[in-house]
Amino acid sequence: MIKGFLFVIVLAIIYWAIYFMQTPSTPESSARKINATLLETTVEIFSTSENRNPETLAELVEKGYIESLPEDEGRPFKYNSATGEVK
Repeated sequence: MIKGFLFVIVLAIIYWAIYFMQTPSTPESSARKINATLLETTVEIFSTSENRNPETLAELVEKGYIESLPEDEGRPFKYNSATGEVK
């Protein structure tokens, strides 16, 4: 029983190591992911309050949901107003 448990733990550690070795993370990409998540959460709040998704991310600023759009080294975020997804 203990050997089986240890085997599962070892497999989980190997999987974790392989996963993180294949997906390099830089501070810039991490910040972008955090900002995209922040924007998606704000879109959800907007959607709940207004009963629709904002037409643009700029509408979140115009309506006072956030003070300004996060900057990402000149790369604008892609926004799908139909789904509320931010990339």
